[in-house]
Amino acid sequence: MDCGEDDAAADDGRPQGVAAGGTVASPTPREVLPPARADGVCIPVGVFKKNIDSFVSYTYLRRHRLPREAASDYLRQRGRRSSCRTVKSLNAFVRSGVDLHELRIDCCRKGCVAFTAARKTLTACHVCGAARLKADGTPVKQVVYWRLASWLRMLLADPSIGPGMVRAVARAREAAGSYGPVNGVRDFFDGDIFRDMCADGQIDSNIIALLGLSTGEFQAWRRQGYQGWPIMATVLSMDPRDRVRGTYQRVLAITPGPNAPADLDSFLHPIAAQLDELAAGIGGVSVAGSDRTHVLRAYVLQFTSDMPGGDKLLNAKGHNALCPNRNQPFEGVHDGNVYRYPPVDPTTKKRLFSAQGAVLERRSATSIWADAVRVETARQDGKSQAAVNAIAVKSGIRGYSLFFCPSPADQQKYPHLSYLWKLGAATLPYDSMHLFFSNVTHMLWRLVSGKYGVLGASPEAYIMSKQAAAAIGQEMENGRATVPLAQAQSLRNVAVHSASFKAVDWMFFVLSSGEAVLADRVPDNVFNTFMDLSSRLVLHAPKPGACERFTLDHARSRPNHALFGGVNTQRWHPLSIESTFSVIMWHPFCMGGDHCDLL
Repeated sequence: MDCGEDDAAADDGRPQGVAAGGTVASPTPREVLPPARADGVCIPVGVFKKNIDSFVSYTYLRRHRLPREAASDYLRQRGRRSSCRTVKSLNAFVRSGVDLHELRIDCCRKGCVAFTAARKTLTACHVCGAARLKADGTPVKQVVYWRLASWLRMLLADPSIGPGMVRAVARAREAAGSYGPVNGVRDFFDGDIFRDMCADGQIDSNIIALLGLSTGEFQAWRRQGYQGWPIMATVLSMDPRDRVRGTYQRVLAITPGPNAPADLDSFLHPIAAQLDELAAGIGGVSVAGSDRTHVLRAYVLQFTSDMPGGDKLLNAKGHNALCPNRNQPFEGVHDGNVYRYPPVDPTTKKRLFSAQGAVLERRSATSIWADAVRVETARQDGKSQAAVNAIAVKSGIRGYSLFFCPSPADQQKYPHLSYLWKLGAATLPYDSMHLFFSNVTHMLWRLVSGKYGVLGASPEAYIMSKQAAAAIGQEMENGRATVPLAQAQSLRNVAVHSASFKAVDWMFFVLSSGEAVLADRVPDNVFNTFMDLSSRLVLHAPKPGACERFTLDHARSRPNHALFGGVNTQRWHPLSIESTFSVIMWHPFCMGGDHCDLL
């Protein structure tokens, strides 16, 4: 019996194995005791020794297929030797020890939506019209969720993991209380989010799990167009060197595809329910090294994703829209094809944004919520889709978002997630990889190689000749045979293949090959700007304040720098300002799941 059936039986007030009519159901092994499945973290030796009699009882009852009545008599006869006197308590003990409970939710067979929340009673997908059930009444497709609480219980009970998690929270609380400019920016505990939660008394214990959630689209089979969205949790309350290990990262769910979800929030509701439960606190949690049980609470400090994924989480129009920035309310200019984001409107001469001087007005949780309410009110009033979309385009927000600006119904359903709603988009920073490697570095190459042509009356000084760009690409390609394969994959002809360069390729260009191939081919001031970028884009742990100085310097970059020479035609400059805000609210390494291959 899976956990869903067990929960249903408990809700009906019947003991496990008793049918609704009062008759005893057939005592199949699965109905008496569910099979145990180890997942993720093994049972610690100390925990196993302490409860070995319970595990022996479980194995004996499973092997001999005893009915419920006989199983109950057997457990009672064992007396004090077993900590579990009933089949129900034995079930709960084994499941909490070795099984990350699965929860299965019906979803559209095309992956459009999950039938949760307001869609729970639907019989067909409202997006594509696909039926929810087969002819025999069984679901056509389901999405599997794994319990977050069970995983955290196992981590804390492990003597090689649990004490380290407790010490990490204790050190973070101490560091947050002693924060000062001399410390620089070290980790999440130096960000405003964590320090404010400590100051408000929300983080008042060391038995707390601090989490990061990440999601993003992947294509398993590109030719077939299969798309899925894995939703992962990472434990942040431990040594930074351990966070990227598989034991401390857990896949909570994967949207089943084959299409990208039309409503990502519908797949997030079961996870929101788990986070709400953990924010309220769950009791009876064992921590290795402690003789008593504790109450465990867990809080999400950050959501990580790429730019499109973050916009989908926030239910925003996106980084190519009229209002591209989810943290700053500035607008772009439409050139007939796409939106451009110059600092000054070329027609009206109105200043749209500035990287110098006064700080731009920032969107708060309240302002984002107000924008969402305006869109949803227009939708509920029966206005046309065009009218609703016009309101959404003006603000950049499409409507309610589960984790950032939820609907009134979701607020009542998950009351303990209010700490997230107060923060708004501050928990959803732009990640450094896409800001700098996929945008700034790529656009810098396009500028200096002349891909944009002449922007003024005469060629700019920083534009190299076509022959020089071709020579650079050939030198990089010739160098492939002289370096290990891992580096050779990034040494492609940049003059030909720059459009297909990934973030890891641009990282290698900035930190390694760029200095050699650009020397003596671009003016000194341009080369110095590139080297300044290279020296500050170090992915290893920086010296105190290094990342903060980098982001502040580039947010206030001078207009005559070649780095921002083509700002009138580019869209990445206003987003690059967000690195400063990310450091202040979070910490230097605002990275999503895609960064594992960069570390």
